[in-house]
Amino acid sequence: MLHQHTFRTQHRCQHRRDSAAGVGFINRHRHRVVAVRARAHAAGPTHTVLTGDIGGTNARLGLWECGPGDKNTEVYSETYPTSQFPTFEECLQAFLDEKPVRGAKVEAAAMAVAGAVENNRCPMTNITWVIDGKVLQQQFGFKTAVLNDFEAVGYGIPVLEPDDVVALNDVPMAPEAPKVVMGPGTGLGAAQLFWDSGLKTYKVYTAYRVEPCIKHYM
Repeated sequence: MLHQHTFRTQHRCQHRRDSAAGVGFINRHRHRVVAVRARAHAAGPTHTVLTGDIGGTNARLGLWECGPGDKNTEVYSETYPTSQFPTFEECLQAFLDEKPVRGAKVEAAAMAVAGAVENNRCPMTNITWVIDGKVLQQQFGFKTAVLNDFEAVGYGIPVLEPDDVVALNDVPMAPEAPKVVMGPGTGLGAAQLFWDSGLKTYKVYTAYRVEPCIKHYM
C-alpha cells in the first residue's frame, strides 16, 4: 500500500506559493515542510522509513517512525558535507552506521535531490554523485524513491497550516487552482502543482516537466 507521510524538519527555507487568486510566502522562520511518499509492506501499524534532502553542499538524512495518520516521529537526523564522500552510497552507509540508526529495519526511503530525476535516478549537477533508486535497493535492501527536491517540497504545500504562511495578497485562493513553489539556491528551484480531479489531490511537476504538463491540460 502506498502511504503518504509529511515530515517537518528543522531546516529553514522560503518558497513562493501562487494561485489564481492569492500569493503567499512560507514563513522562513518556520520548519521546512517536506512531503515524501514511501512504500511500506510490513503488516504492523508503524513503519521505519529513511528520508534525505540531498544538495550540492550537504546531505541531510533522517530516520523516521511512521504511524497511522500523521503520527510521525523523527528518530535521528544528521547532516553530512558532500565533499567528504566520493559517492552517495558511502554517505548513506555512514548514516546507517550511526549508533541511533544501527540495526534499524528500514522498510523504504525517499531521497529529495537537487537535480533532474529520470527513471528514479539523478546524476547530480554540482557534484559527481549519482543517486539511483535501483542501485540503492540492491545495495541496502530497501526500496528507494528518488524525487527532485522541489517535487518533494511541492507535496508539502497542500498540508500547510494557516500559520505556516505569510500572505502578501490577502484574498481567498481559488479552490483547486495551480500552485507554484520556488526557491533560490545554487540554482533556482521550481515546481508546479496541478489539481488531479481523478485522484482528488494535487500532482507535482518539476520545472523540467512543466511544459509537457501544460500541454496535457490544454
